[in-house]
Amino acid sequence: MTLIDLPLKLEMNYKINPDEITNFDLTENELQLNILFWICAAGKNGHTAAKCICNFLNNFSKITKEEYPFEIIKKVEDLPNQLKLFGIGCYNNKSRTIKELIDKKLCLSNCSIDELESVWGMGSKTARCFLIHTRKNQRLAGLDRHVLRFLQELGHKIPKNSPNKKQYRELEKIFIKIADSLNKTPSELDLEIWKSKRILPKTLEKTS
Repeated sequence: MTLIDLPLKLEMNYKINPDEITNFDLTENELQLNILFWICAAGKNGHTAAKCICNFLNNFSKITKEEYPFEIIKKVEDLPNQLKLFGIGCYNNKSRTIKELIDKKLCLSNCSIDELESVWGMGSKTARCFLIHTRKNQRLAGLDRHVLRFLQELGHKIPKNSPNKKQYRELEKIFIKIADSLNKTPSELDLEIWKSKRILPKTLEKTS
């Protein structure tokens, strides 16, 4: 993920690559972009979500003359409709989540998982995906559909609907144990599954 300053810093060129999402040395500007990506990626293709949120920010950075994503959004009128115009689905809910996140003024470099999940609409998966890919040594798992399919292929029981908190914690422990057995961090295994778009080690025995 890169942010490139243009002349006079009046415009920004926001870019985020889901295939290279892990970065433990992000600036505040980049952390804001990263968490906005994860909010917008919920229920949507990652590359599409990245394109939509970056187009949105690039457009309104020129209008607002702001550099930080949160400051740009504060000046956007009718945020739900603007998100809709830029192809971001569930725009009413995501608008509310983004506004509440900004209002809480969390420090994105050290806020806790509980603080993130206290934001309306910020689910376990979104909060964890943000943390494992922006901070080192996070013993967490972002259970998106690719990861859940990965676990299912290994013989683990996956709920038909989104996991409740108890189910999430149980599956998270399993995923972390598998990552440990492969000598990978949760973020490394998560990204490997995402890049492959398929189930990786079919030879793994079920881990319980």
